Amino acid sequence: MKKNVEKEKAPTRLMYVGPTVLGGLTQNTMYEGIPSVVGTIKEKCPLVVNLFIPIEKYPEAYEQIRRRAGAYYSAWKAVVAYKADNHA
Repeated sequence: MKKNVEKEKAPTRLMYVGPTVLGGLTQNTMYEGIPSVVGTIKEKCPLVVNLFIPIEKYPEAYEQIRRRAGAYYSAWKAVVAYKADNHA
């Protein structure tokens, strides 16, 4: 009889492509998963989690933000509004 052995999952490396938020998030920084500070931000700005992406999606995200169109840009604008409203 074989035992089920769970493989240990390596932390997921994600890049934050949103604007820098004082007190916790830095634009274009790699994180091991989504940092805990996002929980507080997410309460007022749920779209912030959409700006944590695998590195291979960076060109697509960068292009959307640069063109000011698309889902990544919508999330970017939401974080900018959060920053303005919360002096972050």
